[in-house]
Amino acid sequence: MHTSPFENTIWVLTHLADADGALEPALPDARATIEFAEGRVGGSASCNRFTTSGPLTEIPDAIAITMMMCPEPAMEQERRYLGLLPLIAEVRLEDDTLVATDADERDILVWVFDEGPEDG
Repeated sequence: MHTSPFENTIWVLTHLADADGALEPALPDARATIEFAEGRVGGSASCNRFTTSGPLTEIPDAIAITMMMCPEPAMEQERRYLGLLPLIAEVRLEDDTLVATDADERDILVWVFDEGPEDG
């Protein structure tokens, strides 16, 4: 099994591409994440949990997801997020930021490393 250099890490979505391909900020009250564990990718899509059977750059069109309903605009962000995941062609690490690009080398998703809950 191929092990990701990001194994056992969690990243929080900060930006995602809109319909025109421009990056816009993720909703602060609809936390979306990506998690790497056991050679698979999963996380929170804003409302529901998702999981895949392979590494980040090989996410299939079929992503297993829970099916809870949430209020808008969280559901819209979730639809966009899940629609962008299979388009990932490459991922690069920039300091504490993970940036995913599509086949046309456009940035489509940006996450920051989740350092866990703050003390205090």
